[in-house]
Amino acid sequence: MGRRIWWVAGFALAVVLAGAAACGLKGPCNAANCPGCCDASGACQGGSTANACGLDGNGCVECAATQACQIGVCTLVSGSSCATGSCPDGGGGGGGGASGNRADGTLGAWAVVTPMPVPRANHCSAAAGQFLLVAGGNYKPAGGSSFVSVDDIHSASVAEDGTLGAWTLAGKLPSPGTDCVLAVSGTTVVLLGGLFDTAALDGDVWTTTLALNGTLGTWQLVGTLPYGRRALGVGAETKAGKVLLSDAALVSETNEAVLALATLGNPLGSWTKTQYWPQFRGKPSLAFTDAAAFFLGGYDGTNAVLSDVTGIPLDADGAPGTPVATTALPAGRTFGAAAGADDYVFNFGGRDQLFGVAPQANVISAKASGASLGPWTAQAPLPEPRSNHTATVVGDFVFILGGGNNGPGLDAVYRAQIRHPVH
Repeated sequence: MGRRIWWVAGFALAVVLAGAAACGLKGPCNAANCPGCCDASGACQGGSTANACGLDGNGCVECAATQACQIGVCTLVSGSSCATGSCPDGGGGGGGGASGNRADGTLGAWAVVTPMPVPRANHCSAAAGQFLLVAGGNYKPAGGSSFVSVDDIHSASVAEDGTLGAWTLAGKLPSPGTDCVLAVSGTTVVLLGGLFDTAALDGDVWTTTLALNGTLGTWQLVGTLPYGRRALGVGAETKAGKVLLSDAALVSETNEAVLALATLGNPLGSWTKTQYWPQFRGKPSLAFTDAAAFFLGGYDGTNAVLSDVTGIPLDADGAPGTPVATTALPAGRTFGAAAGADDYVFNFGGRDQLFGVAPQANVISAKASGASLGPWTAQAPLPEPRSNHTATVVGDFVFILGGGNNGPGLDAVYRAQIRHPVH
């Protein structure tokens, strides 16, 4: 039934867009009367094909042979490399944005951009084509004595030059909550549980569809998480129609940390687990390149903060290989955020102890070769220390969203260029 609902919704949208193009428009084609793109003749096109790609009344763009039109943006397809979360069939942190730029391990200057509508820490975020999504989290209202959980999901478009558009309410989580996990495959958004106010939902997996305007449809329950409760890892990615999830089991369970794999669908396929650490490992940072997943730091069952880094090779179908220990972080780090871009891994902020210390502003990067990393190099620090934040790459830019600085949760968003012209 769920698939039929989505097919009908998608068909109806296609009819509306096709009608706008076929019937003609009164007045010039623009954002007010064209949800897709305006072609050279001034006609409104659907904006979802490779020869006429675009959104919101902007001019239609013809995508290159190595690109597909995803949510109105020409995006490099898997095999040609793609930006995190924006490949038609899923992600991998590797590849250039639509501009053809590539990461070289450096970052441009940090800029403070459009703040989120509500403060957030312990939230989740993801890239979906040109859109940046942020969901859930918690914050302490001014004058309040306790933290409030959020169920809002907001989206904002990212222009090719990194300009972040206005935030709009894209939808709601099934319940207010924190520690949610988002992943995106094409226009399918996957929610992999969280720590919800309605605790019975913590271990569930849902999917929905992202519309051309950046809003979400109704969540469809498709399965449960690997251990039947919320994930104790830090994130997820999609690749070749599968979802890869970071998770861990407590000492009282099987005492391990894993990368879990399942095939996307309704219902979700069965989970398989690849153990990358022989005991519990909480809140590492997680970054994906096209070739591997990297787990950075975290803390163990004694609350000791780790500097260890583990790489797991991934084949073209997303299947994990044998984990390998690789170049450790310069110091222990947890509750930070990481991102992959092409052949580089970046780590942003975090804390060097679990309790009683201020977060860090440090940013470091290392070049990846398969599942191994080269030496870490210091980059320009964040404008302000951060922990419990997220890092998401959209096109040529990385966005640091929310988090805390020994405070009540923040609405701030920082941006830096992570991909640069190839010389």
